[in-house]
Amino acid sequence: MRRLLAEEQAEVAVVADCPPKLYHCLDPDTPLFFHPGLALQRIAQWRSGQPDRLLRAGRVQTGDRVVDGTLGLGADSLVLAAAVGAEGRVVAVESSWCLARLFTFSARTAVQEYPVLAELFPRIQVIV
Repeated sequence: MRRLLAEEQAEVAVVADCPPKLYHCLDPDTPLFFHPGLALQRIAQWRSGQPDRLLRAGRVQTGDRVVDGTLGLGADSLVLAAAVGAEGRVVAVESSWCLARLFTFSARTAVQEYPVLAELFPRIQVIV
């Protein structure tokens, strides 16, 4: 990957693997890939009645439309999507085109590994 990025003078390469991986020229040996991280645990705890700091601070309710100003790999957006429910929406803004595309592309494949996320991804609109 290091050689490919150098030869093509590319900053990043996205490999449509499962999960999709993003290789950056500054660290091509460590690919970035989607993983829900603590989102699954946070959602499970919130659904069992435990408070989530983000949801509490934002006073997020079912049916709300909220903005996540820093999509990143999407953990907070997924938690927000769980909280707003089927009638709500999350607009997730990301300044990095690569991260935004990694998230949206991963949304198609991640549900196979994490079926609980299937209902959450459609509630998230990504804006670059």
